[in-house]
Amino acid sequence: MIEFGHLSHVGLRREHNEDTYYGDAELGLWLVADGMGGHEFGEVASALAREAIVREVRAGKPLAEAIRAADQEIHRQSQRRSEGLPMGTTIAAARVFGDRFEVGWVGDSRAYLWDGALRQVSQDHSYVQELIEQGAITPEQARSHPIATWSPRHWGSPTRKA
Repeated sequence: MIEFGHLSHVGLRREHNEDTYYGDAELGLWLVADGMGGHEFGEVASALAREAIVREVRAGKPLAEAIRAADQEIHRQSQRRSEGLPMGTTIAAARVFGDRFEVGWVGDSRAYLWDGALRQVSQDHSYVQELIEQGAITPEQARSHPIATWSPRHWGSPTRKA
């Protein structure tokens, strides 16, 4: 049995909430999309991502493919807009089927597994994470690092047995 809930907060820097979520036990899909700070229309990007991922998963696509389709949709919509910066969103999503699950993410929205202990299964796609990987800073230094910019060079989608 899977129980889920949600809570969202506008945060300290914005006047409106750019988060969106989806949860469907029959489809076995749960996701959170968080419009990216510094980009225009983050709430539009997060909603586009949610709709595209749900549509693609319903069509039988694996989660990683569904996330890539969402990315393409956001890019198309962003190119149609003449004003401001490009749209962007982070994603953390899980798909459960039987005793297996897949997790996909983009950006610094995180996915965790609870199996008696809480374990992070995603890795941030950010400049700060790249600095950690290069050994330029420690994880402790990253907690207070002033820069936290998303880097699109990574995609993640491990499949694990539940």
